[in-house]
Amino acid sequence: MARLNFHQFYYQTKNEMFPLPVLEKVKLCILDTIGAIISGHSSKAGPAAILFGKKTSSGHEATVLGTSTRMSWPYAAFCNAILGSAWDIDDGSLLALGHPGAATLSAALGAAQLTGSSGNDLLRSVLFGYEIALLTGSRLNAVPDKRFFGSGAWAAAGAAAAAGYLLGLDLESLVNAIGLAEAHAPVSPVDQSIEDGAMVKESLGWAAFTGVCACLLSAAGFGGITPRFHDRSFPALEEVDSFRILSIYFKKYTCCRWGHAALDGVLELMDRDSIDASKIMEVTIGTHSKGMLLNGRNINSPEKAQYSLPFCIAAALVDKEVGPKQVSPKRLNDPILTEIMNKVRLEVDPEIDAAFPKFNSARVSIRTAPDIEYNLFVKNAKGSEQNPLSHTDIIDKFLWITDGLLSRNQALSLVERIQGIETVDNIKAIFDELTINEKIDDRGSRVPREVLR
Repeated sequence: MARLNFHQFYYQTKNEMFPLPVLEKVKLCILDTIGAIISGHSSKAGPAAILFGKKTSSGHEATVLGTSTRMSWPYAAFCNAILGSAWDIDDGSLLALGHPGAATLSAALGAAQLTGSSGNDLLRSVLFGYEIALLTGSRLNAVPDKRFFGSGAWAAAGAAAAAGYLLGLDLESLVNAIGLAEAHAPVSPVDQSIEDGAMVKESLGWAAFTGVCACLLSAAGFGGITPRFHDRSFPALEEVDSFRILSIYFKKYTCCRWGHAALDGVLELMDRDSIDASKIMEVTIGTHSKGMLLNGRNINSPEKAQYSLPFCIAAALVDKEVGPKQVSPKRLNDPILTEIMNKVRLEVDPEIDAAFPKFNSARVSIRTAPDIEYNLFVKNAKGSEQNPLSHTDIIDKFLWITDGLLSRNQALSLVERIQGIETVDNIKAIFDELTINEKIDDRGSRVPREVLR
């Protein structure tokens, strides 16, 4: 089986035509992450990050996506990554146990603006960045029950790889930049972040910032450590299934991925058995040990809601969807959601626990009477490699999460542009015309004028 070293893979990425399934996956990752970034403007975390960037940044070379605001590249990358992870609807991978997209693409977008890169260049840089991020993450989280690192700890390497690729760093400097990103990456204490319902999530803003700064430091001659990928192999063109980016899952819900199989099961049972939410006596979810972290009941912020599977299940039962509107400040104290949330019970299922993290499954039981119970086992959540969302599903998701922020015409135009991104001569053409509407729908508060300008 043909395998490549880092140098060979880099040259392959630069010069070869990649298999169609790989290129289509990269495009979907770009589209999905941009959708997550745009949707983040209706959060509280996103606008706060932008105000921070405007007060501390002195440059103007990169744009905060969806605004006319320009700031120093590291700060723009920081803001875009915070926006992209704000609603917890960004892509992820079970290989690395986390989220590469928000940090990797945010770093690459600034580099593309800075260098006037083409759409084809961006496409290749994102593929390169994802492969490095996922390899780094899979090594860092090889034994997750002993030490589990949040995404920022390894996504920084992907951000450096994608940005350095577009900057045109020579190979030695590029390897050094990735090593610098690993050395300076945030610790990302994800379990504590989940418990607290913190805006920091998995430190993806600092991962993007670190990746960009690592490239700039390397270009200036600052030395780093040997990166984790140095002794690993990379896929050749004929090994389509070996591309790590194909492991990327896409999320249907604004909820930690550990809860998605349970949400799929709840919605399927509701539809299959015509269950009336008002008649539910109890919902029992069998999950893995990590899933038990999602058992929060004190829902006092959107982040707490995203990390509470009982709350998200209540929202799914009432609204038949779990998106930004369901976890917005307006819904946190909804008495109907609170009543149903208190009927949800989580428990460790030994079979599911033993199969995690290879499988992120759930066992769902809904009881509507002492002697009436509906049960379902969900092995793979929708959006996973084994149970993928269709191309149309991902476009529909993009239109859904950007509704009220982009006009329908803007959103459809952006979808079309990204579907043909390899033909775009300069990536600036896509983003210069992309500005969100000032009036935000009921997902959150109005975006401050000073953020949009």
